[in-house]
Amino acid sequence: MFKLGWISVLVVGMASASIRAQDAAKVNPVEGIGKGMTEEQSLLAAKRDALEKGGANEISSHSQVENFVLIRDAIYARAAAIITDYRVIEPPKKDLEGVFHCKIQANVRMDVVASTWGEVQNVLDQIGQPRIIVCIDEKIDGVPQDYSMIETNIVKMLVDKGFRVFDAKQVKALAMREGKSFEPGDINTLAWAARKQGAEIFIQGSSSAEFAEIKELAGAAVSLYNCNADVRMFDADTAQYVASESLTNGRGGSRSAVPRSTEAGKKALEDTGKELCQRVLRTAFQQWATLITAGGEIMLVVKQVPSYGVSLKMEEMLKAVPGVEGVIGTYDQQVSELRVKGKITADALARQLAVDEGWSRMISISGKERNTISAIYTPPTP
Repeated sequence: MFKLGWISVLVVGMASASIRAQDAAKVNPVEGIGKGMTEEQSLLAAKRDALEKGGANEISSHSQVENFVLIRDAIYARAAAIITDYRVIEPPKKDLEGVFHCKIQANVRMDVVASTWGEVQNVLDQIGQPRIIVCIDEKIDGVPQDYSMIETNIVKMLVDKGFRVFDAKQVKALAMREGKSFEPGDINTLAWAARKQGAEIFIQGSSSAEFAEIKELAGAAVSLYNCNADVRMFDADTAQYVASESLTNGRGGSRSAVPRSTEAGKKALEDTGKELCQRVLRTAFQQWATLITAGGEIMLVVKQVPSYGVSLKMEEMLKAVPGVEGVIGTYDQQVSELRVKGKITADALARQLAVDEGWSRMISISGKERNTISAIYTPPTP
């Protein structure tokens, strides 16, 4: 009887494991429909649509998790990397309004969705609430404005998604406290501020509204403005440009018989910039999600290293750290710069180095920014 019971438990356990394996390997075939201002954008939108449909059950199973919306949208933002098995049913085609539409047939793998969820959640557990800087310079009829409608709307959207956002006024105040000057478009200071605040990316740009004409619409005089904007995104750690979105010759306004009205200009930017802000939000999410989950590059800078041999030894030791996939090192003037690639964050790597007995005897960590760990070599005691 005991032997039979043991066999029964074994069979049930094997069956359960088999079911879990089948669920993990499950593939949902779905159609994805997308539209965008370019062929590439319409295809990306179709992939996201397919991911939302095919991965709905797996993603909704985490609905009670803290930061659910943030993690969900980060996964959707990585649709291009997740949806790789697909075929185009209807190639991108432009409609009368200049918008491209397309349709794809995609296979959504549940194991990929589940592993991506785990990656994003693991990173958020390490870094806490994600941070981002938004700084948009705005002019109406050539006059600089105290605040930007485009910036305000982007900030609100990011806050609603779970980001902690720092705007232009906060960056300027931080720069002043540190004795730095700051002007709109100052990429170096923005990069410094982003690293200071622990942000992964920062957004910088400009927007403008220029009076066009007074036109009578529905029996009322309307002051119309032409609006333009250029918004760029940068990697905070390297200040490297990563993406951009723009608005060209958008037109809007408000009721006014006055030829040049700041209020009409603001209203025009608010209305015509809505679609731009949505695109900025999607692109920023995509870049952020890619940076935090794609491994990225971590720089370990160790000073006072006595020889090239010691630098090589550290390079080999780093390769043995869990999560590290590759290391490239340089040595000059007693400074070792070790570039680390892998599925690990700078915070996680710094923690491992600090508690590991071998590493803690070799280096003393003196500082850490988002993707840079600074340390000093400590000679072994006799």
